[in-house]
Amino acid sequence: MRVAYRVAATALRCGASPMKAECEAKAAASFAGRMRGNLVSMLDGIGVQEALGLSTCSGLFSGAGKYVHTTSALRYPVFKNGRNYTGHSPALTKHPLLRKMLEELLIPELRAMPSALIVPLGKAVAAALAWLEAQGLVSLEHCLHGFPHPSGANGHRARQFERARPILRAAVRKWRRTLAGTSQHL
Repeated sequence: MRVAYRVAATALRCGASPMKAECEAKAAASFAGRMRGNLVSMLDGIGVQEALGLSTCSGLFSGAGKYVHTTSALRYPVFKNGRNYTGHSPALTKHPLLRKMLEELLIPELRAMPSALIVPLGKAVAAALAWLEAQGLVSLEHCLHGFPHPSGANGHRARQFERARPILRAAVRKWRRTLAGTSQHL
């Protein structure tokens, strides 16, 4: 959030339009810092860059940004007791306001991109998506189930990723074949 505010303010001071400032802020803030490096490494490790015809997924945050739509299960910053909400207590689907944000903000985004590869970062988001699918509200046909959260704070990330890698790689190959069999372009 701080990165986005800083980049947007700088862009506006330099004469960028509000829309341009927003785009620059999103590009700079999406998974900023070490998390972005971890995410790129993990996506490259399961072949997402190959499926997109890129040398590396780091391009998703620069010139190849047209291939990525970053979002959050909860679009806006959420705090609990003055601290960043982690998605666990309460669960995203158990609190009326959080569930409303999922239903009114996330579902339309997911429905607008039916062929997108969905990468849920962590167990809380994966559980929320599974709940939405169980309710018949979204399809998770192209979802990387079991993708660990790339945060440096996730000390089990590397082990979780290695365990899930074969399944994640197969899901990426299936997604790519599905896209190749349609008239849709990446």
